[in-house]
Amino acid sequence: MLPPKPTNLSTKPLKSLNWTKIPPIKIKETVFATLDDTEVLEQLKDSYTEFEDLFAAKELKEMKKDSTKGSSESIDIMLRAIKMPPSEIARAVENCDLSTLKQFIVSELLKFVPTEDEISILKQYTNDTVDSEIFLAPAEKFFLETSRIAHYEQKLRAMYFQSSFEELLDDAENMISWLKRATWDVRDSKKLKELLKVVLALGNYMNGGQRGGAYGFKLNTILKLGDTKSTVSMRKHTLLHYLTDLIPRKFPEIVGFQDELSHVDDGARVTIPQIRQIVNTIRDNLNSNKGLLAKLEKDAQGGTGFFETLSKFYGTAFETYQDLDARFKNAEKEFESLVILFGEDTRTTTPEEFFGIFKQFLAAYNLAKLENEMAAAKLIEDEKKEAVKRNMEERRKKKLHIRQKDASTAVDADGPLDDLISAIRTGKAFGGFSDAPSRKRAGDRADRSDRQIQSSIRDSQLSTQAFSPSGNAGSTNAISTERKGSLYAIASQIDISARKHDQVSAGGKTRELGASKSSTSTLNSAVGGSGSLEALSGGRYNSTEKDMSGRNRNDSRGRSPLRE
Repeated sequence: MLPPKPTNLSTKPLKSLNWTKIPPIKIKETVFATLDDTEVLEQLKDSYTEFEDLFAAKELKEMKKDSTKGSSESIDIMLRAIKMPPSEIARAVENCDLSTLKQFIVSELLKFVPTEDEISILKQYTNDTVDSEIFLAPAEKFFLETSRIAHYEQKLRAMYFQSSFEELLDDAENMISWLKRATWDVRDSKKLKELLKVVLALGNYMNGGQRGGAYGFKLNTILKLGDTKSTVSMRKHTLLHYLTDLIPRKFPEIVGFQDELSHVDDGARVTIPQIRQIVNTIRDNLNSNKGLLAKLEKDAQGGTGFFETLSKFYGTAFETYQDLDARFKNAEKEFESLVILFGEDTRTTTPEEFFGIFKQFLAAYNLAKLENEMAAAKLIEDEKKEAVKRNMEERRKKKLHIRQKDASTAVDADGPLDDLISAIRTGKAFGGFSDAPSRKRAGDRADRSDRQIQSSIRDSQLSTQAFSPSGNAGSTNAISTERKGSLYAIASQIDISARKHDQVSAGGKTRELGASKSSTSTLNSAVGGSGSLEALSGGRYNSTEKDMSGRNRNDSRGRSPLRE
């Protein structure tokens, strides 16, 4: 028996020479029995460095880049991410341990399954010796560990399916449930059928000729109600707006039909091919699991942890699949019956299209209803604004009427004063004096004129007080500026009239002048006190009186102003 030769002579991993060794027990029968390589190794000591540089172990890394699904760098990244050594990974796979190998880890492992050629090369490199693994990089060690697992890829796929089974099942069951509930909603809704009856009646009423007299209509007709616009309304108003307003007024039993179609939104999300694909995926994976179990049982691995775990899962999953498949077929059949019920084609009508029509109609109906409510609210608001505007106009007219009435009454109140002014201007206030009256007649007429003037002024003063804002007699503000001007004109007229009668006797002159002063005093009282006429006339009245007195003095000397 030949002693074993030393191994791992190089200082770093080198490429391997692809040979098949002759067992030591058979060497003596070959030419190698007389060949000793130790002498050659001794001679090449000074060439080891060059040799190692030329034949460094790079071939395995290059092989993995070309023949695996990822580079060694990618494998290193994956191993660092899962933080598990290759040996622990291999042990978890053999036991079908999904608590250790989560779904995402199994998914990553499936990306780096070694091929048959890669496994063959690795086995030749290790050459049945444990020491050769010392120089392997993490990626090579990973390949080496996984290559020792029988049916490695099939086991990974079985584990991945087992970890994703619940997710697949939930997706399929949810869509089947959506399909069934939406189907039941539309099929069993009594209010929906009544609504379609109203639409049919409106359509037959509007359409004539070949388009009228319909017994039914295609389902997408309800989406066209919003396209038929009114020709009268100033705002946006369509047949759909009319329908939303008509139903609560004439057909209150239809109100709330939306509540009976609460699942059509979910039904519009269902795609039967997608459900069928999930169901078929579950079926195909279960068949693969069944085949793997048969292989493991044949390979005498029936008692391993992987076999027991997979067998238990397969039994439960298969029963679940059978129930899922039956419910899917039933839901599909019910949907086809519903499509036929509404006069649609089962070969081309999908749940997305069928329930999508109801989904769009409900959204359009609710929007039209909201727009009607907003329009009604705006109409009420406009009516309120118009009412306020009318009230303001009526109040303005009433105020204007009151002002006009007050002005008319004030004009009527000025009547006595206007009569006085007219009497003075015509001379009637003085009894129609002549140029050569007797002294007695002049005195009588002066008294009578004084009484008439004072009576007229009192009437005017009382009328003015009655319409005075303050209501105080004798107040300066009780007579307007215009009336004060009239009173000044009266005073001036009195002076002028008095001067016309300066031919009377000295006693008569005294009476006339006294009458003038007496009337002037009454006028002063009417405009607000003594001196008011002088202030009103800017001093002109006082000067006139003085002038008249001066003329009287001249008259005493025998001069007559009338002759002047």
